[in-house]
Amino acid sequence: MWRRTVGGQLAVVATTCLIVSIVDPVSGIKCWECNSAYDKRCGDPFQNMTTELVDCDQRDDQMDHLPLKPDGTRYKANVCRKTVQSVTLSEINNANENIRVIRSCGWLPNPPNFEGRDCFTKTGTFQVMVYHCTCKQDGCNSCSMLESSRIILLILSLAAFLHRNSF
Repeated sequence: MWRRTVGGQLAVVATTCLIVSIVDPVSGIKCWECNSAYDKRCGDPFQNMTTELVDCDQRDDQMDHLPLKPDGTRYKANVCRKTVQSVTLSEINNANENIRVIRSCGWLPNPPNFEGRDCFTKTGTFQVMVYHCTCKQDGCNSCSMLESSRIILLILSLAAFLHRNSF
């Protein structure tokens, strides 16, 4: 009888761990927000000592200037953006090039001609070139602690299940 109780407890723990590992968190994407024009550590290589991850959902109320989706609803932040902006101040031999890195939350999808791309380059007027990248993970391309813990919980759940079935 004791084994059955322990087995039942293991099943409850395994089920709970499985549910926790599958359910997505409620909060939205978190991105770094900074501009190398104001903080040199925002440039490349990135040093995040003076900035923190921003929960982009907290910025939604500031985005009322953005266009609406075709169905009339507002876009939600769904990507992190990194933009490298290069401005040439002199036309002779790129003598005075100013490079700025901007990291931020993103609400709008890439323009249709860049759909499906993670990065693209655009050239504008007045010697401006922009290299623009997006990603869909918290903190861009880094594994969040939550994702790591989900994997660990999933492995523990599987181990508990296998242990239960071995008796």
